[in-house]
Amino acid sequence: MTEDIEWFVGFDWASQTHVVCLLDRNGRTIGERKVVHGGAELGEFCDWLIAKTGAPRAHRRGD
Repeated sequence: MTEDIEWFVGFDWASQTHVVCLLDRNGRTIGERKVVHGGAELGEFCDWLIAKTGAPRAHRRGD
């Protein structure tokens, strides 16, 4: 089951600015960034994750 895992994300849920670290399955750091707490910023973070991992974009309800 663990061989199916490709990415790990560490998320420091601070009160206003969060720190995120993306690791590959071998524990190598792929990227780090700060994310301001807010809807638009969290959406940008999701876009960053998709770009870094090459993951397919999920469809939202209504799309």
